[in-house]
Amino acid sequence: MRIQFISIISIGLLWALSCSKEKMPTFDSDAQVAHIIQQWNNLFLDLDRNTPNYRPPLAARSFAYISLIAYETAIPALDQYRSMNGLLNGLNLKAIKSPINYNLVDALNASYAKSFRYFFSSAPLEEIEKINLLEKYFHASSLKYASINYSDSSIIYANSITDAIISWSSQDPRGDRADFHLYDSCYKIEDKPGFWRSPKLHPSLPILPHWGEVRPFIIDPSLIKVNPPMDYSIDKSSQMYKEAIEVYSMSQPLSEENKWISEFWSDDHHGLTFTPATRWVSITNQVIKITKPNIGKQLESYLKVGLALCDAGIVVWKTKYKYKRERPIEFINRAINSHWESYHDSPPFPTYPSGHSAFGASAAQVLSQLYGNEFAFTDFSHVDRREFNGSPRSFISFYDMAKENAFSRISMGVHYRNDCEEGLRIGFNIGNIISKINLLKSNEAFLYNK
Repeated sequence: MRIQFISIISIGLLWALSCSKEKMPTFDSDAQVAHIIQQWNNLFLDLDRNTPNYRPPLAARSFAYISLIAYETAIPALDQYRSMNGLLNGLNLKAIKSPINYNLVDALNASYAKSFRYFFSSAPLEEIEKINLLEKYFHASSLKYASINYSDSSIIYANSITDAIISWSSQDPRGDRADFHLYDSCYKIEDKPGFWRSPKLHPSLPILPHWGEVRPFIIDPSLIKVNPPMDYSIDKSSQMYKEAIEVYSMSQPLSEENKWISEFWSDDHHGLTFTPATRWVSITNQVIKITKPNIGKQLESYLKVGLALCDAGIVVWKTKYKYKRERPIEFINRAINSHWESYHDSPPFPTYPSGHSAFGASAAQVLSQLYGNEFAFTDFSHVDRREFNGSPRSFISFYDMAKENAFSRISMGVHYRNDCEEGLRIGFNIGNIISKINLLKSNEAFLYNK
């Protein structure tokens, strides 16, 4: 047992050191704070990839809460930004007073560590150890420059903010700790053509069938217009048959370019890739590394991307289980070719609308508002992967990325065009609402406009 423990510590220590090869910036400088923000958000990718029960909407929710905690923890040091207290349903932080002795380095480090431990409580031991080691590394570095009084008061304040927001999360029973209750064995779906059924190759109960009941941050799902899916029909003149033929024909054979696009955006390989929602955390990490915005904008970027991803996931999952539509493989096997297989296994939940598409559109809308509609970007999210083609791809804008991400689900054979177009529409709508949240004190009149 002792040998195993030492081995885990060694692995974690090597990981922590590999994250910080460059010389640590001067204490409490913007560069050091940015380094802390970047490394914790990089760790989110790793934990998401390796935590067994993490699925897209759950990952989006966790990221939103962690980003909210970091943002609120930093408010005492962000002169231009206001708290979200009072904007979010049921969250009250007024009783928590800013400390007189405060430094952002210790406060952020403490809040990230505590929130990661809560939202990744189901992670493997070696992943939890990465959290502990990163926290200790940054805390030890800050103590070289700061007094213990400043450090202690900052950590106490960060823990108070974190505890309050975690308590607020716990009041949302469908969303909180959902990695421990992904399935509902009593949930029933009708066994008839057109309705989702468990995949033949890898049977599974439907994942998160009640996610539409999760408490959103900003969006009122009842006010988001969602179009119904195309009618089920095997008639060759129907829209469904034509869209099924599009999926089928694209695979006969699938071009090398479309294989690359499909693999590049898949993010469905647990243990190899992070989830489709977290892919946009990776993209945000890269954008911030390139643009080097001020600390306030960095935290605003992560917060708004997280809010958009979370609320988009809630609306999409509510719609998925409202209509319970089957994946293209079921229709194609029934009406076109009984031996056809999609390029990738279909995820174990209904097809309409596409979660990939909605996640991408919501985040792309937020990032476009923050960094520009014509932000040319090369995505290196999977540059080190050799199990599939993760070679970097370049885009002229975030919208360009979102649309290719959506298209990839058609070429992969797991979605109809109707799924993807509606997912994009929902995502852009939600991203637009989140983008209008005004966190700057310079405009006291409006926090956001629906």
